[in-house]
Amino acid sequence: MAGTQRISKTGSFSMKAPGGEMYWSDEAARIYGYALDVTPTIERLLAHTAPEDRHLVQDAVDRTLRCEGEIDLRHRLRMPDGEIKYVHVLSRPSHTRDGECEYLGALTDVTAAVLAEQALHRSQVQLAHATRVTMLGELAASIAHEVNQPLAAISTNGEACLRWLNRPQPELDEARDTVTRMLEASARATGVIKRIRALARRSDPQYVELDLKAVLEESVDMVRRELNNHHVALMLGVAPDLPMVTGDRVQLQQVFINLLMNAVQAMHACPAGQAVLTVQVQRNEDGAAQVSVSDSGPGIAADAVPRLFEAFYSTKEDGMGMGLPICRSIIESHCGRIWAGQPAPDSPAAGATILFTLPAHEPD
Repeated sequence: MAGTQRISKTGSFSMKAPGGEMYWSDEAARIYGYALDVTPTIERLLAHTAPEDRHLVQDAVDRTLRCEGEIDLRHRLRMPDGEIKYVHVLSRPSHTRDGECEYLGALTDVTAAVLAEQALHRSQVQLAHATRVTMLGELAASIAHEVNQPLAAISTNGEACLRWLNRPQPELDEARDTVTRMLEASARATGVIKRIRALARRSDPQYVELDLKAVLEESVDMVRRELNNHHVALMLGVAPDLPMVTGDRVQLQQVFINLLMNAVQAMHACPAGQAVLTVQVQRNEDGAAQVSVSDSGPGIAADAVPRLFEAFYSTKEDGMGMGLPICRSIIESHCGRIWAGQPAPDSPAAGATILFTLPAHEPD
């Protein structure tokens, strides 16, 4: 048994309540960084626990001494040489005939698994960033148009303001109105630039409370020119009781833009006036926010549906096959779900529909 514990990096231990007397196996002592002949104590557990996690371990110890239910805890150890270990502790109480409570548990060193998970996360962040940059290149014309519109408005209003001021009797009220419009156009241009910089920046996700309607509208602004150039009619339906969600604004914008662009490209062969893109956002029966993006294109072949979210699989001849897999990764990291479905019954779209859900925001 000691040999199998060494191989699996899993130690065993026990703790009696309410006194706190402890026993641990040789492998548990090795994981905690103590010599095999050292007697385990609560103080020694806490001494090698990372300072940021000591309150978690202390809470678990207190529950153990009160014999209050099972313990399932992941935390970090900081060894005397500075090494950080990640451990997973599982224990449950047992009672003797005399009514004494003793916890029996297992301690597993999960450092390798955690480091691999962190490396995978970094790779996903880098891949998502590369995809966003590629997407920005494809949207360059739309972005230029979005920035040019408020700049042109500023120029027009500036000329009008000068005309109002240069009259024999200056029209100050009219001049103030044009200056106000100039400031509004300037704010809009600044907002576009900020969104572009956010999409281009590579950074860890920032999860905050978000208005999903606002995120959708910002994303639509980024692809507005593509919609116009492809003569796509956009229909938005946002329920009034939509819940707030917790998420990263840039990542969710990336999901919306990917799905909108996929729909636009799917309808490139639609006859004039028949390209309709429908986006509906509502609260589902579970209280979560549910989004559906439907197009009126040819739809998705039945044999392609199971592979839609596989990496490098694409239904487009020149597709990279990374858009939908990254959307899935983002939605799942937000504790949501994404899938291919049928168009909404009241939607004029008859082609493909992609849906995803995001849980409602729950304040800490």
